Amino acid sequence: MHHGLSQVRVAELRARYAQIGFAGDETDPAFLTDLNEILEHLYSLNDWKGGSGVFSLALSSTGRVTLPYFLEGIKACRLDKTPRPVLSVGYEFLRHGPGDLEDQGLGMVVPEGEFPVRAEFPSTPATITLTSSQDDSTKICRLYGLDDEGNEVRDSEGLPGIDLTIGAGASSVTFASLTGVVKPITRGRVTVTLNTATPLVLSVYEPSVTIPLYRRYKVDPVSTESNLAGETLEAWCSRRVVPVVNEEDWVVPGNSRGWKLALIAQAMENNSDRNAATFWQNAVDAFNQEIEKHTSGENQIPNIQIFGLEVGNIEPVR
Repeated sequence: MHHGLSQVRVAELRARYAQIGFAGDETDPAFLTDLNEILEHLYSLNDWKGGSGVFSLALSSTGRVTLPYFLEGIKACRLDKTPRPVLSVGYEFLRHGPGDLEDQGLGMVVPEGEFPVRAEFPSTPATITLTSSQDDSTKICRLYGLDDEGNEVRDSEGLPGIDLTIGAGASSVTFASLTGVVKPITRGRVTVTLNTATPLVLSVYEPSVTIPLYRRYKVDPVSTESNLAGETLEAWCSRRVVPVVNEEDWVVPGNSRGWKLALIAQAMENNSDRNAATFWQNAVDAFNQEIEKHTSGENQIPNIQIFGLEVGNIEPVR
């Protein structure tokens, strides 16, 4: 299970269902295109219950949390059983706002932006190594950042950034920070390692990711909290689509009946068949059944009355 959702390899889906839209040519690369279009459509639907979920996220030594790549953002959260407000990045810049929330003691959660690696860069500069779980030794990434003297990293022609081949050893430059990465599509996951005394894995990139960006949030302690390092933030997060590019890639969700119906709907839509919408809805229902099986429980539906007048039931968020 992938955080409450099943997963399946592209190759397995192809073997089972490629004949639906590609009869006679089950190896057609366009099958991957259809899978990605279905994923994008599914993740955009409010009707699909897998578009968000609750995750436990450990805070770093600086009281920050960086989301894994498959999570797009935090909708709501709580710390130590207490809800914490999640504000927009512009909150700190309001004319009559609090300013920088660092050490304000307000207990708020504010996005800090997007970063090319998930781990926070340490204060010790070091070289960087790229490795892959598959044979990607000819692939080249472009790294951007600052060197150990605080200068922008540039190549021999004076252009920003340097090239680093996957599996070719350490970079020629010592990085004090990494501000951007451009990566080609690869066969395997690419691991970014900072070669400090104890090597630090900064990120592991999925094969389809070409410009990796991770959302980071800072959690301001309330006045009674001294340090949040190592605490666990329970967060309701929205999921991000991770496209598939290889037969070995994982597809999430992986419900077999859902994919069968979705691929039928896609084939019908490609042929302008009016019944495609019905199969789309049936596919979403099949994907939802898997989620409901693992999240079943009694819903408490409060009945709200104002001044003695009943105004109806309010369904719980989840």
